[in-house]
Amino acid sequence: MVSPHFCFVLILISSGAMLLTLLLGSSYPHGGWVLSGLMVSCIAALASTMYGMASCRFLYVDFQSDRGGFGEFYMASVANGSPVMYRAGAGLFAWLSPFNSSDWSVGKCEGYTAGQIANFDDNIFEASRVFGVLSVLSGVGITAWTLFLSCLSIGRLQICFMSLVFFLLTCFVGFAFTVFQSGLCKSLVTSLNPSYKSKCTLDQGGLVAIAGSIFWCVAFLISVIYIKSPNSDFTISPDGRITNAFQERQLERDRKIREKQRLREKAAMQRREEREEKSNMRNSRSNSFGQGLEGVRESIDMMEDGTTEVQLEDHRGNAGSP
Repeated sequence: MVSPHFCFVLILISSGAMLLTLLLGSSYPHGGWVLSGLMVSCIAALASTMYGMASCRFLYVDFQSDRGGFGEFYMASVANGSPVMYRAGAGLFAWLSPFNSSDWSVGKCEGYTAGQIANFDDNIFEASRVFGVLSVLSGVGITAWTLFLSCLSIGRLQICFMSLVFFLLTCFVGFAFTVFQSGLCKSLVTSLNPSYKSKCTLDQGGLVAIAGSIFWCVAFLISVIYIKSPNSDFTISPDGRITNAFQERQLERDRKIREKQRLREKAAMQRREEREEKSNMRNSRSNSFGQGLEGVRESIDMMEDGTTEVQLEDHRGNAGSP
């Protein structure tokens, strides 16, 4: 059986990845912050609901038995001593089988056997399991739907339907707690002895399911109060004008895109000017160096010409002397 912890982590990771992917390239027809809050609420609600419904510690039951613990009493036909108080973790679809009898809270999840079901199965227990399944299936569907609202716009009728589903999900998770009125909690061991009592107490799986119900309620309130059709989403601007919020968001988004484009072009132009300036500086340095070399060459040529003239004059003077 798949661990509830694994389901919880898997839902969070996959939904978070999908949420990030959609948010990076979406038009937000119903508002970015509103949709982000709705998606986070749905993902948290779905993960909590799946964990709670799959948990084998939705509750724990204390019961009297003279024929062993939760996994044994239904198999023994004869009492093996005086009644003893036992405690076992249980859920809608599985129970916690302890590794040792000294600590009931440490063990592994196991599905109910036909013998166990025969001792406490009734219409209330089956109804609570049905509501658990409905809450998970409906939660998966509506969460997948809301993940695409960042790039899809829906009308008033679809928004009302979505709000209705969120409300029903809140109720479905709540109806799963009718298991406390089932035979699992009220008459688990009455078949052994009518005087034997059993009592259920909320455990960690049930607490997580309550958190899931609260998150579904938050999603319901967001959908009712903040999710509006783009054509009827009116707001009052700072200057007192009544405008369409969706159109205002689109205009603001276009303005930001143009501003980013202008900044990118400005930065590209600055980089181009810097490259041209560096190139001009290198050329000017090269020209200065070339001019310096040319001046040195001219000086050397002038010195050589002057030396030659002096030598000719000396030669003429030596030739004219007696």
